Amino acid sequence: MNPLLMPFGFLISLALGLAVFGVTGTLDRRALEQVEQQRLQLSLNVQAASFRGNLEKHRQGAVLIARHPGIIALASEPRSGAGQRVAKQLYALTDIDALMILDSEGMPLLIEPARSKLDRDDPEIAQAIAFARAGSLGRALIGNDYLFVAPVFKDRAVIAIAVSRFDLGEATSPLDLSTDEIRLLDFDGRELYANFRTGVGQRTLTLPLQDLSMVMVARPGRALSLSEWGGRAIGFAALAFAFALLISQLFARRQTLLQTARRQEEQARLLEDKVAERTQELQDAQASVVQAGKLALLGQVAASISHEINQPLGAIRNYAENASAFIVRGKHSRANENLERIVSQTDRVSRIVGNLRSFVTGRSQEVQPVRLGPVVEAARDGVLSRFPAAAEALSFEADPKIKVVAGAVRLEQVLYNLLVNAWLAVGDRDAPRIVLTSETAVADQTVVLAIEDNGPGVPEALQEGLFDAFVSTRTEIEGLGLGLAISRQFMETMGGTLELVTGSSQKGARFELTLPLVPPAPETKEDS
Repeated sequence: MNPLLMPFGFLISLALGLAVFGVTGTLDRRALEQVEQQRLQLSLNVQAASFRGNLEKHRQGAVLIARHPGIIALASEPRSGAGQRVAKQLYALTDIDALMILDSEGMPLLIEPARSKLDRDDPEIAQAIAFARAGSLGRALIGNDYLFVAPVFKDRAVIAIAVSRFDLGEATSPLDLSTDEIRLLDFDGRELYANFRTGVGQRTLTLPLQDLSMVMVARPGRALSLSEWGGRAIGFAALAFAFALLISQLFARRQTLLQTARRQEEQARLLEDKVAERTQELQDAQASVVQAGKLALLGQVAASISHEINQPLGAIRNYAENASAFIVRGKHSRANENLERIVSQTDRVSRIVGNLRSFVTGRSQEVQPVRLGPVVEAARDGVLSRFPAAAEALSFEADPKIKVVAGAVRLEQVLYNLLVNAWLAVGDRDAPRIVLTSETAVADQTVVLAIEDNGPGVPEALQEGLFDAFVSTRTEIEGLGLGLAISRQFMETMGGTLELVTGSSQKGARFELTLPLVPPAPETKEDS
């Protein structure tokens, strides 16, 4: 080449190199900005999914709490000590900040911890409670607290509302791992959360979370500054280094994208581990609640069995004391009578246990013609041995000669349970009255026994499920709600029925027992 043309060749090469640099640099920057935009959108979606996953755990927990039998029992019977204890156990087993149970009118039945407050006049809380009353799950964002308001159902009707409150700080903890700037705003623009404020550039992405009443905003954590682009231009000023620098920049950018992808994969893995850990914690908590419910049920059944056999045991004690006194006085015949009664009561305990076993297993026992008189007298003696003051209140107008198809011990136990319930309802009244009557329906070949009292009657709210297990109008240890369930089961095994009749003349409770009638016939032998 001519030495004189070398400077011109250098200038031409330099101009061509700068032109190539300008075109490729512009294309490179636009491509990188597009990749950065896609990465930021992916990051925003991942963070939103993580945040929703944490809220979903609390949503499921709120629904499980509202469906728990202990919460339903508390809503049905607000003064139930067992319901209060179960609700406090549920609060202790979960990681919510507060648990509140409201009745259907919005009045509090339980607030745990007691210092917690709920502003029912707040528009968002009022709207969430309205959703729950309509049978849907309500949500409310109050400051930095998030509330799930779940309906408590019984017989497909909303009888109460369970409010679970927790701090958003727990749900946003995975967002702290993001290398991008992430912020949460409510619909009024108030900032609820921000991981850091070192994001650069004006480019941001917004993702509305309509069902959560929030907006998530993301901004890149790092971008090329203007000085960096100027440095690149200076570096490419020399034609000899233009292509080498371009290749090195592309390679560096590729490495950066690879590293970013690896970080995103690591964040996704950490998020999956966190979600799995939270899910396991929720399952463990649910298992603990189920186990606690089983233990409580076992204790109630054991207490009920104890209640059923306490009456004959008390009678045995009285007969034993009487026999001892008669022996001291030398009245051996009277002592023998009491000892025979002890043997009879012991046999009765054995039959009661057998009847309870039949109630649990569902197996029926034999029935035979039974004369009504001795069964009624045995039930009456059992009641008076336990409540001597009931003697003046009891009035037996049933025909003692009627024969029914039944099991003597089971029928006696049913009558005893109903008479005890009646006395407990009228015992504190000025003029208590309990009447046992009988009515024969020859056409249907049935006998209807009615036990009626002048007590306060059965509350309307309990009438529908009165014969279900663990439904009771009393809260003491004897009022476990198994007596009527067992009595109806016994009546069904004997081919009879047991029903509550409303609208009686005495304005109290009236129970009717229907049993098959044994047609009258000339008796040649006592059959009792």
